[in-house]
Amino acid sequence: NFAKEKFFKVALDCGDFEVTSDSIKDEVEAKELQKLTDGEDAVCSSIKEEIKKENPPKLFDLTSLQREANKLIGLTAQQTLDCVQSMYEKKLVTYPRTDSQYLTDDMQESVCKIISLLAENRDDFNLDEKNFGKIYDNKKVSDHHAIIPTMESFKTDISTLSSNEKVVLDLISTRLLCAVSTCYEFKNTVVTLTCKGKDFSTKGKTIVSEGYKAIEDKFISSNTAKEKTKEKPIPQLYEGQVIKGVKSKITEHFTSPPKPFTEDTLLSAMENAGKTDITEAVERKGLGTPATRAGIIEKLVSCGFVERTKKQLIPTPAGINL
Repeated sequence: NFAKEKFFKVALDCGDFEVTSDSIKDEVEAKELQKLTDGEDAVCSSIKEEIKKENPPKLFDLTSLQREANKLIGLTAQQTLDCVQSMYEKKLVTYPRTDSQYLTDDMQESVCKIISLLAENRDDFNLDEKNFGKIYDNKKVSDHHAIIPTMESFKTDISTLSSNEKVVLDLISTRLLCAVSTCYEFKNTVVTLTCKGKDFSTKGKTIVSEGYKAIEDKFISSNTAKEKTKEKPIPQLYEGQVIKGVKSKITEHFTSPPKPFTEDTLLSAMENAGKTDITEAVERKGLGTPATRAGIIEKLVSCGFVERTKKQLIPTPAGINL
């Protein structure tokens, strides 16, 4: 039932960079602002800089592994489960049907050895002792701990694995290195220019320390066709700086409907269903368990209620009727 709505923005071309107004619903108002500011001087009225830190991701439980494998390499939840189950039977990874993202304290010595083997000849890995300690929590491990590679995986001829198994093993190994690596640090900059009494702004991002992102990016560039988007830096400005004779233009935009589910987002919705309103009628949060969610999705597809369109899961007329 989504009805898209048109809105406008006025952009000022400042040479090396561009600043934009807030959204404007009325086209006449946007045209007036464009005429008012075209060819006029703009003054840098505010520069806000903030250093932010992003902690490394947690280790994988089954659902987070299935989500990441779908998002990065397009595997279905069932394909990921089949891969990790097969590798578990070959003793290459730990038990897959787990809902924990932590390890137990007694695993520290063996995990240290696995990390040192994974980190051999890698210049993108820097161990953070504090983050290494964060991956262990006995209280957050019930029946099974997080999924990690085993010592056996280093003794096995990886060429005997299927292409999907290789990439899932690489993903699990990458996540272990990321989890104990240093934080990702970046600087956010928001620049505001004032022209004819109206504010226009732009945002920029500068990386201070790549941290665990360097390892993540290496996996993505090795296993996917995705290109890393480069942040365009904002040139050095100072408050009170005048930019002479800016060119002004109107850009047209439309509001977007909610995106269809992918297996990544559907698994997240299934995992968190009922989380905000646990009542007597809802005994626990979540639809299905880590072990059964892939099967539920596959059944909807095989029964003809949902179709896969690239990565998206689209309900069929039969599914909507049901």
